[in-house]
Amino acid sequence: QLVDQNNTDHTDPHLQSNWDDGEGYYKARIGECVGDRFRILGVVGKGVFSTVLKCVDLYSPATTNSNNTSNGATTAPATATESAAHVAIKMIRNNDTMRKAAEKEKSILLSIAQADPHNTKYCVRLLTHLDYRNHVAMVFEYQSMNLRETLKKFGKDVGINIGAIRMYGKQLFVALDLLMKLRIVHADIKLDNILCSGDLKQIKLCDFGSAFRETDTDNDPTPYLVSRFYRAPEIILG
Repeated sequence: QLVDQNNTDHTDPHLQSNWDDGEGYYKARIGECVGDRFRILGVVGKGVFSTVLKCVDLYSPATTNSNNTSNGATTAPATATESAAHVAIKMIRNNDTMRKAAEKEKSILLSIAQADPHNTKYCVRLLTHLDYRNHVAMVFEYQSMNLRETLKKFGKDVGINIGAIRMYGKQLFVALDLLMKLRIVHADIKLDNILCSGDLKQIKLCDFGSAFRETDTDNDPTPYLVSRFYRAPEIILG
């Protein structure tokens, strides 16, 4: 279920220098709770715009059920149900430019969610968002691998089978069809921005940080749009 939150952390701003590094990235601490709800398990990625954290949702039924049934016993290995409590938090860098870009990405993600209420169009799901220690924090469903990592792990230098290629291709076209109807350009489709489910049966198009609407007034393509090795000839040639 999509939750639209605007929670704000009111911690003393004078401590800000202890939260961020010199470039405005949030210095995550294992075990810390973001917004009193999401416990940080680790850092799983870092890009130009943000740090991505793996967290557990303390309000998730999977987490609650696990806590209620443990009765002080040794914790068992995580089950599929428990892993459903995991989320990915995109913690945007703390500066005005990145915040503005995050607000644009958030708007696009909310439009996608509204157009896909049953979550069947293979675009990553924004679950909620909040402000935390002067950072925009966007909370997404968690997937453990992207398509590049999947190919490296299971392709064994020869690639994946044709059935998987057809399945992933069909799902990606469904996602692109939705974006086309919404007149949204992703602008950074690559293996790293396609997530795979744990059972390898589903992909999700992610990272809409470079996306824009066709109707935006400032959407003129630049020579540097899209990662270099995935850039279309018409962009390269202008």
